[in-house]
Amino acid sequence: MAAELVFAAASVPRHIRSTRLAYIPVNAVIGCWSYKDAAGYAQNFDVIMLPADAFVKMRNYLASPPMGAALQQGNMAAPYLLKDAKEVRVPADTTNPALLAAEHFRQAFNLIPPPAAP
Repeated sequence: MAAELVFAAASVPRHIRSTRLAYIPVNAVIGCWSYKDAAGYAQNFDVIMLPADAFVKMRNYLASPPMGAALQQGNMAAPYLLKDAKEVRVPADTTNPALLAAEHFRQAFNLIPPPAAP
């Protein structure tokens, strides 16, 4: 059986990504979407894709409350639980496994339309 690489992705509010996830590389953000409620307030979400082990660390970091004594912007954000996490397994012998996983997640999160049937 060929080895597989596991990638995971989830939507994170942009204000949380910018305050608590500044260490995430920019190319980990594979897309974004917005939600507007009845009162007219908009919330922007960034879809972040990482290898599974880094994703678990990110998920645990977001779920834990900030415990630092220093006053900084990230310490003011509340814990956040990822609600729409998705996972995909990609064969390791693929030419570009990260690109294949990113395309899968873009379709799974409705960031691009699915390909047309021939």
